[in-house]
Amino acid sequence: MTNILLVEDNDGSADMISRMFASHEIYRAKSLQETWDILEGGLAPDMIILDLNLPDSLGGDTYHAVRKRCPEIYTIVYTGLPLDCKSCPLLPSNVQVTYKGSENLVKQLNDINSMLDRLV
Repeated sequence: MTNILLVEDNDGSADMISRMFASHEIYRAKSLQETWDILEGGLAPDMIILDLNLPDSLGGDTYHAVRKRCPEIYTIVYTGLPLDCKSCPLLPSNVQVTYKGSENLVKQLNDINSMLDRLV
């Protein structure tokens, strides 16, 4: 079973993602600090689904903090922020981004879920 760390402060978004990835083990953090606490508690996730707009971190700073601490963990950015906003500079061009409210959101999440199912 794949361990996924979902870093998302919005309950509605977190519930939707949890349902989409129900065949995997989901752990949730509502802030960057909670993310650190979970990781320091011994969780070794296979993937992180990361919202960029958290109570204690915003935009590109959120992404870079997670990548600095967890460079080996596959990370998907799941955000409602436009990546051209001032708070989102310097995201690498190869980062996988899924937008909240996107027309093809369900397809993108299903594709990710299918990929994970093949890896298990």
